[in-house]
Amino acid sequence: MKISDNATLWAKIGTISNVSFIGKDVLFFGSGCHLIFINLLTNEEHLYMANNYENGDGISCYVGHRTQNVFAFADTRTFATVFIKSYPTFEEIHRVKDEHSKGYISLAFSDSSSCLVTLADLPNFSLTVWNWRIGEKIASQEGGILMRNQSLKCSFGVPVFFAQLGLDSKMLDIWDVYFCGKKCILTQHNTTIDGECDNFTSVLWTTEGGLFVLDRKGCVYTMLPDHRLEKVIECTQPVNHTTSFTWYKSGIAVTGPNKEIRHYKKSGSWSMDWAMIPPEPPQILISRYDHLVVITEKQNIITVHVAQNEFKYIKKHESQFNDFCIVFPTGTHMMVLTRNHAINCYKIATGELVRPANTRSILTRAFQISTLELTGRASKIVENPKFPYAAVGFESGMVKLISAYSPNKLTKLTQFFLAQHPVESICFNECGTVFVVANLTVGRFFIIEGIPGGEMQIISTFVTNRQIADQMIIVSQDCYRIFMIPVTSSIYVAGNVVLRYCIIKNKSIDIKQYSFEEKNLLWMRIVAVSGSSRDRLFYVIPQDGRTISEVEIKKGEIVGKITQKIVTGHQMTDFYLRLNKTYSLTWGFDGLVIVRGSDFATNIGICLPHHRVHAGVQKAQIEPLAKYIVTLGREGVLACTLLTETQDNSELSQLLETIHKSDDFKLMFSRRTIGFVPKGKYEGKCYLEVQELERIEKERIKCASQRTTLLREFRSIQTEVQTLLTANITGPENEQLSLSEFDMHVQLHTQKATEHKKQRKAMEEYLKQLMEAQNKVSEYMMVTFWDTMLVRATAIKGIFAKFQVLNYVLLPPNTNREVVMEWIRQQRKLEGHLNDMNSFHAWEPIPEQQLIQMLSQPPTLPAKDEHLQVLSALEFDAPELEEPEEDVETKIAFFGSDLARFIEIQDVHYDQNELQTYFQTDLHWIISKSDCYKIKEFFNEKFDKVMTQKVKEMSNIKQKNDRLRYIVSELNYFSEDKISMRIEDPEWKQIENPQLLIDVKDDEVPITPYVSPSEQALLDAKAAEAERIRLLLLADDFRERALMKMMNGVLEVRWEDELKKDVPLPKCMIEKEPENFNEDDLKAVREYEDKVQFLMSERERYKMLLKAEYAKLAHSVRDNIKKFNGKLSDLLYLRLQIDSAVSQESLKINRMKLFQYTRKEMIKKEQEILQKISQNEEVISSLQKLMHTIHDAVTECRNFVDSFQTKDKLLDRSYKKDFQDMSIVVQEQVSKLFRKRPKVNFRSVSSKTMLSELAKCILTNTKPTLGLNHECVEFLKQMESLDTYVGVPAVVDEHTYAVVCKHRRLRIEYEIRLKGAQTELAEAEATSAAFHKTLQQKKEFNVKLYNDVGELRQSLINLVCDDDMQIVLPRGLVEIPMTGSLADFSDAVLVCRKDVEEINRIILEFGDKKIKALQKGMNFHRKILALEWEHKRMRMLIQDLQEKLIDIDGVRLTKEIQFYLKTKDKEKTIPFETEVDMIKASYENTIQDRTDKVNKMKKQIKGIKDHNKQIEKKITDLNVDVCEFNIVRDKELDQKERECIDTRMKTLLKRSKMVQQIQDNHHEILMLQTELELLRLKTFPTLKYKEV
Repeated sequence: MKISDNATLWAKIGTISNVSFIGKDVLFFGSGCHLIFINLLTNEEHLYMANNYENGDGISCYVGHRTQNVFAFADTRTFATVFIKSYPTFEEIHRVKDEHSKGYISLAFSDSSSCLVTLADLPNFSLTVWNWRIGEKIASQEGGILMRNQSLKCSFGVPVFFAQLGLDSKMLDIWDVYFCGKKCILTQHNTTIDGECDNFTSVLWTTEGGLFVLDRKGCVYTMLPDHRLEKVIECTQPVNHTTSFTWYKSGIAVTGPNKEIRHYKKSGSWSMDWAMIPPEPPQILISRYDHLVVITEKQNIITVHVAQNEFKYIKKHESQFNDFCIVFPTGTHMMVLTRNHAINCYKIATGELVRPANTRSILTRAFQISTLELTGRASKIVENPKFPYAAVGFESGMVKLISAYSPNKLTKLTQFFLAQHPVESICFNECGTVFVVANLTVGRFFIIEGIPGGEMQIISTFVTNRQIADQMIIVSQDCYRIFMIPVTSSIYVAGNVVLRYCIIKNKSIDIKQYSFEEKNLLWMRIVAVSGSSRDRLFYVIPQDGRTISEVEIKKGEIVGKITQKIVTGHQMTDFYLRLNKTYSLTWGFDGLVIVRGSDFATNIGICLPHHRVHAGVQKAQIEPLAKYIVTLGREGVLACTLLTETQDNSELSQLLETIHKSDDFKLMFSRRTIGFVPKGKYEGKCYLEVQELERIEKERIKCASQRTTLLREFRSIQTEVQTLLTANITGPENEQLSLSEFDMHVQLHTQKATEHKKQRKAMEEYLKQLMEAQNKVSEYMMVTFWDTMLVRATAIKGIFAKFQVLNYVLLPPNTNREVVMEWIRQQRKLEGHLNDMNSFHAWEPIPEQQLIQMLSQPPTLPAKDEHLQVLSALEFDAPELEEPEEDVETKIAFFGSDLARFIEIQDVHYDQNELQTYFQTDLHWIISKSDCYKIKEFFNEKFDKVMTQKVKEMSNIKQKNDRLRYIVSELNYFSEDKISMRIEDPEWKQIENPQLLIDVKDDEVPITPYVSPSEQALLDAKAAEAERIRLLLLADDFRERALMKMMNGVLEVRWEDELKKDVPLPKCMIEKEPENFNEDDLKAVREYEDKVQFLMSERERYKMLLKAEYAKLAHSVRDNIKKFNGKLSDLLYLRLQIDSAVSQESLKINRMKLFQYTRKEMIKKEQEILQKISQNEEVISSLQKLMHTIHDAVTECRNFVDSFQTKDKLLDRSYKKDFQDMSIVVQEQVSKLFRKRPKVNFRSVSSKTMLSELAKCILTNTKPTLGLNHECVEFLKQMESLDTYVGVPAVVDEHTYAVVCKHRRLRIEYEIRLKGAQTELAEAEATSAAFHKTLQQKKEFNVKLYNDVGELRQSLINLVCDDDMQIVLPRGLVEIPMTGSLADFSDAVLVCRKDVEEINRIILEFGDKKIKALQKGMNFHRKILALEWEHKRMRMLIQDLQEKLIDIDGVRLTKEIQFYLKTKDKEKTIPFETEVDMIKASYENTIQDRTDKVNKMKKQIKGIKDHNKQIEKKITDLNVDVCEFNIVRDKELDQKERECIDTRMKTLLKRSKMVQQIQDNHHEILMLQTELELLRLKTFPTLKYKEV
């Protein structure tokens, strides 16, 4: 029996990885051995099976033709063959095979030619171009992308281009295919992209000839003419789904990385014109003309109708198959588990999904199917061999029973939540009343018995505690026997023994192990036989064999005997067996499914539905009539094969249908089936958990009274023990017992103590090892990083200040540093000696002739010149001319850093304009590092001095603060108003003492150190000895007691101590009342009061002295802190200056390194361009050689066309020869008939091969080949209609017409062949023109490269000549606007500061002279004006005196007036005593006023002090409130609010400025318009005219 005799009825592709179109409307896809074709217009579906040599051995890749009903696929053989077939007849056009290619991974048709491009698999990934119409290999070349996951796409037009894309990579190659006669030229181009991009997922060609690429983020790139990729569509969506795109209706339809489908069109730039969201996330997008098809992530097929904005399912619920089972007893339906979450019902005979029966309309039933959605992730589905239901196992440990009694409505019968382990195996017995659910990994088994419509009980459960390979169940009355193969191999899931678990109801489980005579064999599966001998006969399948072994076991024996070995016929090991009373079914990894009788004697059928490359068959089942085999392949294909040799058994079919429709089944499936569904307090728990809880509850109820008694007894014992412990603790020591005597459970106590001791010891060991490891790490860090430092990181913090100064961390100086520096000095001397005669400065302008002369001379050493020596000797005695010394600031400025301000610069430094080579830069770097080390040492010396000063200041401040605290305590002792003042001493920080980083003090460890008992005993002994010595010293304290008694404990009496003593009261004041005092008592009281007054005055004087000392000390402390912080700030300023100097030196070195790097990169770039030039010239040379070959090919084609045209004359001569003897009437009619042609357009026929095939068919009058398109076939049909003797004039007989038809066919054949030759010539000329254009472009590119080299060399010369220098100047000396770019200094002029200062000095000198001259002139002018004014004043005074004299002369003085005047003078005279009294009274009044003012001021001061106290209290309260507010308030919110307000204010300010700017601009525009009008009037004045 052949495999091909049993045809595949239908197949469902579970996973669609690729999809293609044939022609306009046919979509096809496939996997394994199947290809499915769907006509999108008629919904017609075809299946192609490739499971043999003739039809193809499997399918690896496939592609359809765009314009013709042709497809091609490559099989999966080692040396694969490519089949080109027609659709829908599946007739073979050609098959092509490359002997060097072991397989193919991608195919592509060219629409405009007869090319088929194949991409081979490992190892070369070669690309081959075939002429598929004649099956001829045209060209082949190895590819440049070495990966298996690739894709090929051909362009639509001529010439042919195809893109080779490495999927999920950034590799994309473009290949040009040019034809020139019989020659085919393949050219490869690598694409490049500017910038970053993600990996590419697909590529497409547009109908206009453009190429687009899509990446994983959904961004689209287009290819430019120079094969560079440019991003044209940006996508910023998060990547959640795969991306795909296609060319659809003059735009790009893109899906991913989100769920929607977007369509972009180009109108200037690419923009989205519509977007749609499909019902499921799309995975693949493909289009052809008006069809837009989506393959979803659930592998459903949807067509998109954009105009109606709707989606239509083509395939749904026919993918992602996990498992299946046939529904018994009829076997006409099957249930399929898809996506681990749904069960669908199919008809086996047709493969159609079962539709609901109660749906009235056909339209509503379109995709309403019999499906059942599952909760949870299902892993397995197993059918019942007798009843129409199946058991579904879940990964959560759940088992659900699904009824298919009504296939159009799947229902859930019941469920069992058995355990928390996944369900891995379900096995029914032969009768279908018992099934076993097992987790084979842990060996947990559950036996469930029952039928639908009743209660299904869990009979038993047990666990083997070992992994099981396979199991089966045999049921007989109340005995359940489970046979299993435990895993005994450490490599394979197989074993060499068989276990039998015998479970009898309400009895224990009997376990028996059977071994085999061949103990080295491993068995993987075990299958029960049918019939009465099923409890002693079974089949086992070996791990490495292709046979089935029949094993017999006997009662009382433990060794199983292999009675026979059955040859299966499989080509590979590891196969499966299914057995019932009628048939046996085997399948395996070789893809074969073999059906035999139950005794393996008769062969019923064999089929190959799945390919071995894809791991063959996963599961197979045969329906009861043995007519159909349903298989599920590991590639995800679900297929049904028809067994042609099986006869129809209508009686058995009717019997099974009767059983299915019987009343028993109807009643059985109409009732409720009871399983195990915990409710109430057990809800959500599995069977094992419920059993355990119930067992615990039973034990609790059973032992409740005993537990109460025990608890009561325990409490009484506990109370008694507590009493005894209390008595033991409070009793005398000699009667106390150890606490261990009260242990009620000595064994448990000992066990716990032992366990804790082990844990403590383990923890101790762990901690010791941890400490040892940490010590090793610490020691390594100390030795490597700490001890190697010469100067460690130290800081000096300001005293009560918030700034600090860090020193420089220095490693020990290199031992050979001086040697290296000496070598550099000698090197510099040698370099200077050599440069005396051969120095060249690129920045100095040199005439061209002098430069050529210098370059023409070879470098020479400086020679000794005797004349120069004589001159030198004469100049030695000559008086030395004083050369002006170079200014220090100028020297520092041109040096490029401030190192010279702090240290002495070495004489080996290079000037900035001398650094040109890499070697010089390296030497200068070494010198700069040495100088930077010195300047850091210089700063560290200053730092150490300040640190020493701080140590002194800290000690002084501490002493003075101690004195201040003593003064405050003294003042508080002698004052009623206590002073609350906290005097803080400055503290040392850890950063100021680096040694504290490695020294750990006891107070830094938060945990109290553990002290062992032995250490504690030593500490106690030391403390006891110290206490003993202290007591001995206290016993001998005669001197201390005598000093305390005689001198109050001091050797010298201090004044302040005496002031602290109060004056003792007189005896009378203690013993008597004041009214009983006598004279002596009063005298004693007066003396007491005098002493008290004197003591108080002394105390006041002491307080004044303390206050004065306090003020002096506080002032001294403040001054010392201020002075030290000032010095520290100076040190900080010095640190900043030194940091700046080091940074300047680093900048100078980095600039030189950048210069060297730039020069190196420019040289490297020059070499790259030169290499490109060399490569381009090689390409030009090869193109020129190729052009000669192309030219020869074009000449050959042209000669062929010219030679072919000579045939025209022969045909005319032959035509005239046959009709020259006929009449003129006949010749005219024959000529008309001869000129008739079929009315078919040949514009779409552009292939010479097709035209040749058409001409051949015309000449031979044969049936058209499959390679011809529709136009050619129509042309041949019309030719046949023209050859028929119908509608021919009567003057032309049949014989004459036959001759006419012969000549017409010869003529048409000639014309078509001529058209093919002309097409070939046009193609060759187009190829020649294309390569000529490419050659011209390469030459232009070569010219551009030479120009680039010239520009680069000129840039390099400019870089070397136009050098930049680093100059250090104060900011005030730079008088140009700074933007941070070197372009700021493009037109800057550097002027010497001395020259500027000299010019300024001269200007100031002449300015002073001018000012003095002006002042002198102004003073002279003022003197003149003053003299004039004085003269004028004197003249006016003379005039006034003259007038006064005239008035005096006119007055008469009588005697009465003279007497009156004399009397008045006498009255005015006051006596001296009176005047003194008046002055005294005046002074007293003044003193009284001043006293009143002082008293008033005192009152005001007192009031102000009281007010100040109130204010201080308010300030304290306010500070508390402020602190509480600061604690409560949200600073971030305040900051955000402040920022918001600032932003708003800035916005308002900016708006106001913009409004003002707008107004100003408007005003300026008006002004400019006015000026423009005025200028226009000036240019074109308005002339007035008068009417005549």
